[in-house]
Amino acid sequence: MEIRLAKHGDIEAIVPLMNQLGYSVTVALIQEKLRSLSDSPFDRVFVAVYDGQIVGVVSCHLTNLLHQAGYCGRITSLVIDENHRGLGTGKALLQAAESYFVESGCYKVEVTSSEHRNAAHEFYRACGYQVHGLRFLKVWDTQAESMQGIR
Repeated sequence: MEIRLAKHGDIEAIVPLMNQLGYSVTVALIQEKLRSLSDSPFDRVFVAVYDGQIVGVVSCHLTNLLHQAGYCGRITSLVIDENHRGLGTGKALLQAAESYFVESGCYKVEVTSSEHRNAAHEFYRACGYQVHGLRFLKVWDTQAESMQGIR
């Protein structure tokens, strides 16, 4: 298995992965987002490739906080193809993300996960993550349609 930065040619494979995660995304949206994130010095998208097929993706973001030196790393999407789960792919992508965060000067990393994703919660706990804090969300009407697909 190879972990590498995502590139334009990966878009068609990333869309169904994001759909498995519960997001209703289009090729056009992922194309736009991948272009924007790839051009940013504060974001990385890594993919896992197994036998020439993309089987996982993780998106990583650096947040510069007012109250702390360094950055907070944030994982906003981590998904492994349902046919490749339990084989170490998620751990490999998580390690790539963590390496990026450490090299970028992050003092912590945070992940958000929907309450119903029990298997994901166990995965993060097994990788040394702890439940911390509480999240509040406000969705504006302009975003409501795109947010409806989130499970």
